[in-house]
Amino acid sequence: KLFALLMTAVLTVCLTLSACNIYLTDASIPVEGTVTFVIAAEETTEYTADLSKVQDAKNAFSVLQYVATENKLDMNCTWSSYGAFVNTLGKIEYDDNYNADYKKYLNPNSEKHEFITIYTSVEKDFDVSGTMGDPITYKEKTLKPSGLGISSMSLEDGAIVYFTIATW
Repeated sequence: KLFALLMTAVLTVCLTLSACNIYLTDASIPVEGTVTFVIAAEETTEYTADLSKVQDAKNAFSVLQYVATENKLDMNCTWSSYGAFVNTLGKIEYDDNYNADYKKYLNPNSEKHEFITIYTSVEKDFDVSGTMGDPITYKEKTLKPSGLGISSMSLEDGAIVYFTIATW
């Protein structure tokens, strides 16, 4: 009886944890196609991900991690029960004297109430409240503020995920 009780407890914990994992990563990611991540800092830069090369893509965050690793981007995130919050993102370049150039780097100033906001071309992730900002156009595509955090966002072939600074 003790063995059966112990196995029931272990099974219950495993099922609960796997259910939480499915909930936290419930996003649609195609296995083929491309996605473009745009970092709109002082200089706007684009990074394209070939989704067929991204292993274990569960959501937009896992694809962003792949892009950051492949392109040597600096990315700092904070995790909460809501998922990942991108604090800083981009490429810091150094000259021969090791002076840093931050023109391709998003680093919000909290004293100015700045934060990184995300726009997307994926309609199912659009903010429906209308309070997150106005749509923008990038390369003839309409992008709207995401109503989801990066770790809950979906992707589709040809999607654009656009990071920029906003204020509150």
